[in-house]
Amino acid sequence: MLRRDETRRDEKLKYERIKKRRGHKRTIVAIARMILTCLYHMLLKKEPFNPSDSDYTNMPEKLYQKHKQQYIKKAIKFLEKEGCTIIPPKIT
Repeated sequence: MLRRDETRRDEKLKYERIKKRRGHKRTIVAIARMILTCLYHMLLKKEPFNPSDSDYTNMPEKLYQKHKQQYIKKAIKFLEKEGCTIIPPKIT
């Protein structure tokens, strides 16, 4: 039986992020595919579910830096859109 877990909102966030680009129906298919892929690999490797993709403490350093750079770019774009002037620091 499936139940709604109020403490984990990762799937909801993924849904909202994909829905912006593709719409409701395609998002449902994409989420279902993610779940089936996860189940397939769990059964293939005989491992329990480990949601490390949403846990930044277990994320590889290279991937963490990539996410960090994307977050900074989005923040700068948002601030410029709001009328702020961003001056990058000088690198010596």
